[in-house]
Amino acid sequence: MQLKKIKLFGFKSFAESTTLEFNEGITAIVGPNGCGKSNIADAFRWVLGEQSAKSMRGHKMNDVIFAGTSTRKALNFAEVAIVLDNSDKTLPIEYTEVAVMRRLHRSGESEYFINGHQVRLKDIHSLLLDSGMGKDAYSIFEQGKIDQVINYTPLERRYIFEEASGILRFLQRKREALRKLEQSDQNLMRVKDIHLEVEKQIIVLEQQAEKARLFKEHKQQLEILEKGIFVIKYDNLQHRCQEIFKKEETQKLLHAEMLTTIEEMKKELQAAKAIQEESELDLRKQQEKLYQTQSEKEIKRREKTFLSRAFKRNGYKRKALAARTGKYVRKTADATS
Repeated sequence: MQLKKIKLFGFKSFAESTTLEFNEGITAIVGPNGCGKSNIADAFRWVLGEQSAKSMRGHKMNDVIFAGTSTRKALNFAEVAIVLDNSDKTLPIEYTEVAVMRRLHRSGESEYFINGHQVRLKDIHSLLLDSGMGKDAYSIFEQGKIDQVINYTPLERRYIFEEASGILRFLQRKREALRKLEQSDQNLMRVKDIHLEVEKQIIVLEQQAEKARLFKEHKQQLEILEKGIFVIKYDNLQHRCQEIFKKEETQKLLHAEMLTTIEEMKKELQAAKAIQEESELDLRKQQEKLYQTQSEKEIKRREKTFLSRAFKRNGYKRKALAARTGKYVRKTADATS
């Protein structure tokens, strides 16, 4: 396996897209202090998954993104990619050329890619195990790294030898297997606790199940009884409805008969009224005749009475006249005598 090139864009001082190619043999990068030589080493460690901002000589991870100058605007993301020659199949992947890329946005979101396919950081670590490459592998020795390795404890130095001997992948698998076994033991303990808790609840659940069964049976019996009651009520109501319909038909017939009788009575009443009117007319005529007869009789009676009174008055007058005549005669006779 051989490093072919590294591509940087927006990483620290690399504001423009920069590609560094590494041919066979030794490649040296020289330059004055502050020109960005250390930034290239930081880019190797960063693209391989470094998560410590302090190791990147910054306060936070966003400090690796180009912050801008007086003449250039700041960028919104940093991107570093390394291309590896895998013709000897050192890496457990089918490709003969492997491109590992990391991209960081100012929002804090990191993205990892292998040959353009987005992957997890864990996938990159798994790919580079036992290859001598990695953020903590012996393939990168920056300034002061040798003194740091010399001062390592035996346990810390052991990691480098494990990486060089090619057993780190198996140790990593062993740790993962042990971690999974520990997690399985914890899950088993939890299952046992749950089993004990469930056993305690079984008795209560059985009692509740028995109550539920009795409730279900009683409910079914109640439904049967209620259905029977509803059927009886329905039959009674249907019978009553039939009786009511019969009574209604009878009442309709009686009503029709009464209407017929009323019509006949109205006709008889009209005939009686006509007869009454004729009788009243005859009565008025008879009364008029009677009044006329009574008037004639009254006139005759009054004439008779008048004549009788006049006759009596004439009689009195004749008697008075006779008396006066007699007196006059007697007076005359006395005078002549």
